[in-house]
Amino acid sequence: MGDDTAAGGWRAGDGAEGDAVLPVVVRTEGGDEYGGIAVAVLEGLLRRIGAAGDEFLVVERVAGESDEWYAQTRRDGVDTEYQVEFRDGSADRHYVAWMDAADEVLAFFVGWARDTGDWRGHHAWERLKL
Repeated sequence: MGDDTAAGGWRAGDGAEGDAVLPVVVRTEGGDEYGGIAVAVLEGLLRRIGAAGDEFLVVERVAGESDEWYAQTRRDGVDTEYQVEFRDGSADRHYVAWMDAADEVLAFFVGWARDTGDWRGHHAWERLKL
């Protein structure tokens, strides 16, 4: 597992930060929706995905951006890596990276949700051709 503090300055188990609310809406494959989600709740959702019918999460910032700005993750089984994507305004700015652990994905989502600017540089992002 890498240094999870790199994206957003938070690491699983850091206490009060888990209570912090992120300015995002999270949607699950099962149709559940969480607005203004606590970091700890997002962590729980990430750790459970991978089972049939519960393979992905879509995260959108609440700050009024269009549907062309979002991040998501997918996992094809509970013992597999996470496919993480973000779309940055259009189909030609849609990127993908692979992450090994829920903590790593959570750190990405926290940094992305807060738009800290440092979340991009910590992974091998490739343009995803749709």
